[in-house]
Order: sequence, then C-alpha cells, then structure tokens
Amino acid sequence: MSTPLLDVRHLRVEFGSPKAPLIAVNDLSLQVNAGETLAIVGESGCGKSVTALALTRLLHGSQARISGSVKYRGEEISTLDERQMRGIRGRHIGMIFQDPMSALNPVMSVGDQLIEAIQAHDKLSRVQARARAQELLEKVRIPEPQKRLDDYPHRFSGGMRQRVVIALALAGRPSLLIADEPTTALDVTIQAQILGLLATLQKEMGMGLILITHDLGVVAETADRVMVMYAGRKVEEQPVHGLFAAPRHPYTQGLIAARPALQINPTARRVRLREIPGMVPMLSQLPEGCAFAARCERASDACHQQPDAVRIDTLTSVACHHPWQAIDHPLLQPQRAHA
Repeated sequence: MSTPLLDVRHLRVEFGSPKAPLIAVNDLSLQVNAGETLAIVGESGCGKSVTALALTRLLHGSQARISGSVKYRGEEISTLDERQMRGIRGRHIGMIFQDPMSALNPVMSVGDQLIEAIQAHDKLSRVQARARAQELLEKVRIPEPQKRLDDYPHRFSGGMRQRVVIALALAGRPSLLIADEPTTALDVTIQAQILGLLATLQKEMGMGLILITHDLGVVAETADRVMVMYAGRKVEEQPVHGLFAAPRHPYTQGLIAARPALQINPTARRVRLREIPGMVPMLSQLPEGCAFAARCERASDACHQQPDAVRIDTLTSVACHHPWQAIDHPLLQPQRAHA
C-alpha cells in the first residue's frame, strides 16, 4: 500500500489556559493521497479553518497548543522547527486563503507578490522570476498576463483576485493544496470557473487537494471523499457518492436536508427550507458527551457519553450512538409507484 501524501493522526488544537482549555480541534485523523480531493464540510465554528492552519503550522502567535502527528510523504512535520517548516510550507503544501483581498498586499503589484513567492522557493533572478510569474497568471487563465503583472489587487475583480491567490499558492509547485473556502463571496458563474480551474490544475499537476467548504453543491461536483466536522471533531467520513446517497450521522443528514430544492413550477406552493435547530456550541460550552445531542432528534441518554468513531467499511466511518442505517434512512426508502 502506497504512503499517503498527508497522514494526520489525533490532531488536537487548544487555546486558552491549559487548566481550562478551549478545544478547537479534537482527536482528528485524516489522509489525503496524490491526485485525490478530500472535502471538509460543516457549519461555521466547526473547526475547518483552524484545522487547515494547524496542518500548515500557521497558528504561531495565537497561543495555540497543537498536538498529534502530521506526516507529509511519511515524514513527521509537526516537530520541525520554523526554518524547516518554511521549506515545507509553500513548496510542498500550498494554501489558498479564504478572503483573496486580505490575502493580497494592497500596496504591492500582483507581479511583485508573485516574484517574492517564487524567489522564496527557487534561486531565480528577478527576470526569470517575472517570466515564471507570467506563466502562473497564464496557467490560472488571467487575460493579458504580461500587462496584469504590474496591476495592483484593487484593479482585479473578485474572481480574478481569487485566480491570483491560486497562482500564489502554486508558486512553489506544491504536491498538496489546501483551499479554504475558495469560492466564498463569488457569484455562481465565477464559482464554477474557479472550481473548474482547480480541477484542471489538480489533474495537470497531480496534486492532492483539501477543499474546505460549507457548500454541499461544491462538494458533490469536486470531491472524492468527504469529512464532516462538528464542534472540532470528525463525525463522519465517506466517499462523496455514499455520503449523498446514505448519510450516516444525523448532522450530515441535516446538512443535506437543508439544501434549497430547485422549484421548477413558479406557481407551486413554496416549501419551507428545512433547518437544523439550535447552533454550534461555543468552545467554552462544549458538553461532556456528543456535542450534537442538543440539536439531534435521535438523542438518548447514551449521548451523554462521547461516541467512538465506528468503521463501517474501509472508506466509511461515523461517530454516533444512533447512526442512520440503510433500512431506516428516509432517502433510501422505496418510492411508491404512481397510479
């Protein structure tokens, strides 16, 4: 069996006092292989972005305490010092940040920012680095890349800024790319273009991709596997088709049921959007047992204890005392034949 590109075991991220820690990520394990897309989904506050920052060691200065094992191509990187980690970050593991405007320096031209990133990883002259920067803008489909190198971020539209951020993430030719909400605040047409671009680049470069999102439509179109997070824990993991066909965890089922349905007949009565009652608990108010129990219609006394993750098969696991089974899942009930 080949070594995973990224192998994370029992990752834990704490903030605050060691005596009363706020646990943002708890006992999280995941794997990503070359050429594979793993989507991480969940509501805001579930720990998705903190997980990405912890994997790339970008939580320094935040008083975060990180424990667990993070291996890249079989090498433990969680124990590397900052100088060694800078050799991994960018060159081997790239990251697309959530807000392209705040990820770009407003007082530096796009070309200068790309050149700086390129020269941080390769010993190239400025002329060579500028040529490479132009190639990157071409790769992310920015028109007239030679001219746009001298433009500042405010001269770009939201979609084009996101393409520049992708180009920056690719500057070191990484084999693993972490994309944190790469289509947030973009309209549907631009979202489709950005997702198509990521899929093309991934195929061309053979990259592994971790896609962090709350948009299940994005997940359905791009992911190979899906990991669902809630209150800092992994509650379910499945191949993408299995997750949508038979979600096991009540939280996953709630997320899928809350998607708006396409209403073809404009005169038909509107159906109220289903919602999950309540909200994700604050880190300071996490319960002893299952964090989702207060919002779950299947909760029982057993849910006062934290459920262990149960492996359903080699690719599917769920952490729930009362997971949905195929026999009682509403989405899998046989449909009645029309008269």
